[in-house]
Amino acid sequence: MTVAIHTYSNPTEWKEHPLYASFPDAVHVCATRNQRDGIRSCYETDIKHIYSFREFIKKLYPRWYSAESQVQQLLRLNKLIADLNGVKPDMKQAFRKNAMEILESIRFFTEAGVHPHSLADEWLVTEKEQLFKEIWNLFAQEDQTVRKHIQALQKPLLQKDLKEAIRSLSKDSELLSQELHFVFHGFYFVTPEQQTVLKMIRQQQVRITFFHYYDGRFADTFDFIKSFYTDRFGWPSSEEWIYDKAPYAPVASSAYAFFAAYEQLNWNPEPLKESITAYGSFFDFLYDVIMPNFEIDDNETPKRKAQVISPNADELNKILTAYYPQLNAKKRNFLSYPIGRFFVSIHEIYDNGNMRLNEHILTDLFSSGWIFDKSNRVNAQDYMYDLYKLFPYLQGCSEIKEWTGRLDQLIKQGLMIEQVFPISRENRIVRSMRSPFSKIGHFAVPLHRVKQVKQFIESIQLMTKMIFGQSGTSATINQHFKRLKEFLVENRSAAEINAEKEEKEIVRELEERLSLIQDDTEFLFEDLKDALHYYLSGKLDDNDENFINGFIEIDGEIFKEHELPIYLTGLDEHSLPLSEQTIPWPLQTDTFEQLCQRHVPLQLHSIRNRAGKAISRYLFFIALNLAPERMNLSWIKNISDQHELQRALYVKQLGLKVIEFNFNTKESVETLSYVPHKFTAEPLKNTETTLETFAFEDFLAEYKLCPKRFYYSYITDEYPVFSSEFMHQFLYSEIIKTAKTSTKANFDSVFREVSPFFPQWPDFKKRFSAKTAFQYAPKQLGQITQVEETASYTETRKNFQFPGLKKADRERLLEESKRMLSESLHELRSGDKQTLPAKAGYHCRFCPHIDYCDNAAYGIDLQREED
Repeated sequence: MTVAIHTYSNPTEWKEHPLYASFPDAVHVCATRNQRDGIRSCYETDIKHIYSFREFIKKLYPRWYSAESQVQQLLRLNKLIADLNGVKPDMKQAFRKNAMEILESIRFFTEAGVHPHSLADEWLVTEKEQLFKEIWNLFAQEDQTVRKHIQALQKPLLQKDLKEAIRSLSKDSELLSQELHFVFHGFYFVTPEQQTVLKMIRQQQVRITFFHYYDGRFADTFDFIKSFYTDRFGWPSSEEWIYDKAPYAPVASSAYAFFAAYEQLNWNPEPLKESITAYGSFFDFLYDVIMPNFEIDDNETPKRKAQVISPNADELNKILTAYYPQLNAKKRNFLSYPIGRFFVSIHEIYDNGNMRLNEHILTDLFSSGWIFDKSNRVNAQDYMYDLYKLFPYLQGCSEIKEWTGRLDQLIKQGLMIEQVFPISRENRIVRSMRSPFSKIGHFAVPLHRVKQVKQFIESIQLMTKMIFGQSGTSATINQHFKRLKEFLVENRSAAEINAEKEEKEIVRELEERLSLIQDDTEFLFEDLKDALHYYLSGKLDDNDENFINGFIEIDGEIFKEHELPIYLTGLDEHSLPLSEQTIPWPLQTDTFEQLCQRHVPLQLHSIRNRAGKAISRYLFFIALNLAPERMNLSWIKNISDQHELQRALYVKQLGLKVIEFNFNTKESVETLSYVPHKFTAEPLKNTETTLETFAFEDFLAEYKLCPKRFYYSYITDEYPVFSSEFMHQFLYSEIIKTAKTSTKANFDSVFREVSPFFPQWPDFKKRFSAKTAFQYAPKQLGQITQVEETASYTETRKNFQFPGLKKADRERLLEESKRMLSESLHELRSGDKQTLPAKAGYHCRFCPHIDYCDNAAYGIDLQREED
C-alpha cells in the first residue's frame, strides 16, 4: 500500500504532469459529481474509470444508502420513540417531531464509525442529550440496517469488493488491472464519512494518490487543504507532498483583485469590468436565466444553454423542481406528480381507525387523476369546479360518512326544489331565476353531477380501506407497502388514461421501488404521512445529481471548456462566506467537541467549520477565474422567508457595479423562450340565441356595472352563482324575506322551512340572521312579468341578482342599463372590444368572481386610497 499526495496548478494541462502516464489505468474518484463531469469532459478519451464518491460508495453499500432503507428506519425510529416509558410527554413529542433529524444524527455517527457507548454520560448536560443516547442505543440494537452497516465497516474492504463496485459502474466490460490504483480528486476537505471509507481502502494493498489543485502564489488561502491531510488522519503531511513545478496558469484580474485583500500581493487597484445583477425574486431569475437558457419540455430532458451554480443550490433546486420535476429525472420528486400527491393525501385521511376529509385533501385527490369511476367512465379531475361550488354546503363535515350524508341531503333538497319549481325546456334567463336558490353555487350544480361527486368520495373511502385494511392504529411496514403496490397495480390502467408518458413511467418506477421494501417491523400510521412525504419528495434519495450545482462543486468547472454562459447566483450576505456545518441534533457544541477528541474522523467536521472562510475564498477565487467573459454574477434579494438581502461581503469588497434587474425592460422580455399555448378557435353555437339572452336587462345591468363581471358570468359560464359564505348570508336573508312575503307565514314556520337548506351554519347564526331579515320583509313581491307560458318573475329577482348592493344603487344601475340597452348590445354584437375591461370599485366585494379576478378591488385597497 502506497499513499502519495500530488498537486497541480493548471487543470487543463494534466498531460504535461509527470503523474499523468499512470492515469489511464487508474480508478478516478471525485469528491463531487460536477468534478466528475468536468474531468470526463477534459480527459475521457484517455481515462476510462471516472466516478463520483457518492455513486462509488452507493455501490459498496447499496442497502445503507437506499431511500427504501431510510424510510423503513424512519418508521421504526418513530415507533421506538412512541413506545418509550418514563419520558415527559412534551419531550417525547419534540423527539417525534424531529425524528428525521435524529435519524440523520444516528446515520452520521454510524458512517463515521461512532457508537452510542462513545457518548460518556458525564458529557451529557441536557435531558435531550441523555434521551438521544438512550434512543440511539436502543435503535442501534434493534435496527437491522444499522447493525449490518456497523458490521460492514468493521470488516476489511476487500479488493474483490472494490473491483465489483467499479465494474457495476463501468460502461464497458474492460477488466481492471491486477494492481488497483485509486486517484482521488477534489477532496479539498474531507468529511467523517469519506475518511472512514478512505481509511478502509488504504488498508488494502492498493495504490492511492490524492491529486489536489493548489496554487502556491496564494498559500495563505490554499493552505487550508493541508489541515485535512496529516499523520493524525493517516495521510502524508504537507512536507511530504509532491508539488507541481509547472508554470502557474494566468489569473483573471477580478480573481487577483479579490485575493489582494488576503494575500501579500503587489496590486494596483483599478476598476473592474465585471458587474453583478440583483434579482427581486426567484421568479425574476427564472424568467431571465432559466427559461431562456433551458428548453424545458414535458417529455424530454432539458437542453442546457448555460451552467448555473449557487451557494444556496439546495433551496433553488427545491423551488425549481417543484415547478419543473422533469429537470431532474434521476432524483425523482414524486410529490411533483399527481401520484405522489395522491398517496400523501390519502394517508392524511386515516386517523386512528377513522376516515376524515377536508377541502385540501379532497382537492388534491380529485385533481390527481387517480379517482376514476369505471362504470361511468369519468374522472374526478373533470368535477373540480363542481366540488369547489359544493364546499360551502359541506362545511363542518369531518368523517367521510358526514360528507356523503351531507351530499345525500343536498340531493334530496335539490329534488324538492325541482318539485316546487319544475324544470322544463327553458332558456338561461329562466334557469338563472327559476327558484330563490338558483344563485347559490351548490344548489346550481346539476343533481347528476352532485351524485357523481358523492360516488367519487365513496370510492375514496373504498381506496382508503383497501390501503389501510382493518389495521387499527398500526401495521407492519411490509404489509402496508405491499398494499400500496397492489393499489397501484389495480388502479393504474384507469388513472393512466389521461396521464402523460412521463407520469406513466413514474408510476411504474414507484411500483418497482415499493417492491424493495421488505420489513416485518410494526409502525404507527400517524407517522406514515411524514415518512411517505420524505420518501416521495426525493429527500431520502442520496443522489448527488442536481440541476443547479452547489458552490462547493465549482472546482469541477475548471476542467470544462466554457463555450456556454456560467451563472453564479445566490451571492447574498447569508450565503457567502459559507455557513458552518451543523452538529448532529440534539448534541451541544461542547459535547460534540469532547466526542471529537476520542474519534479522529469527527475532528474533520470541526476542522471544516474552522476553515469555512478559507474554503469560501478558495471557491470564490475559482469562480472569478472561470472564463470571465462568460461569467454572470447575481443574487436574489427576496427568497423564501428572507427579504431585502444585500450582496455578499466578497462582492462588496470588489466594488462591482450593481445592475437592478427589471422584468419590464425590452431586453428581458425578448429573451423569454416561453411560447403561450395556442387555443383552438371554435365557432359559437346558436350565436343569435345567445345574443338574444344578452338583451335581458338583468344581464346587461351586469355589463353596465362591470364588463369583466359580465364576461365571467355569461361568456365563460351560463349564468353567475355565488359560492362564498359571505354572499350566501345575503341570499339567505333574501330567501327568508321572500318566503315571508309569498306565504304570509309566521317566523317559526318560515325558519323551519328554510333552515334545513343551510346545514353548514349553526342554528343560532341562522336564527339571528333570519329574525333580522324577517323584520324587513316587503309586503309584496313587486310587479310580475311573464317570460314564458309556465314562467314569470317579479321585481324581487333583482335582490338575488345583486345581493349586497343597496336598494338605491340597484335601482339606479338597472335604470341606466335600460337607458343604454341599444348601445350596450351594439358593443357586444360588433366585437370591437377584444377584451372586456374591469370597473373595479366598492361593488367588487359582492362580485361572484372576486376570488379569481385579477382586477378586483378589496376593502383594504379602497381604504388605502381613501387614506
